Parts: sequence; structure tokens; C-alpha cells
Amino acid sequence: MQIHRGYDRSLENTIMFAYLLEKLSTWFETAERRRREAYLASSSDIVQLEQRIRSLESNGYSL
Repeated sequence: MQIHRGYDRSLENTIMFAYLLEKLSTWFETAERRRREAYLASSSDIVQLEQRIRSLESNGYSL
């Protein structure tokens, strides 16, 4: 029984850690998306917006 309880707890800890990593990843992705959207929204005109979009895309960001 002790072996199974230790195994179960280890599995629970692994699952909980994976869940927390997923939530943290989602939070960071959302924050980054909002930051990019604010950056693009602050463009003064369509030319600047297009330049910013191209700049983001050339640096590996997907929009």
C-alpha cells in the first residue's frame, strides 16, 4: 500500500505541475497578445500600422 500511495502522490504532483504550467503559459500568451494589440492600436496611421505589422512578423510573431 505504501508504494501505491507514493506513486499516486507522485502522479498527482506531476499532473498538478503540468496543469500549472499550462495555465501559466496561457496567461503569458494572453498578456503578450494584448501587448502586441496595444502596440498596433497606438499606430498613428495606416502606414505606421503596416510597418509595425511587418516588423512583428519579421521578428517571428504571428498576428
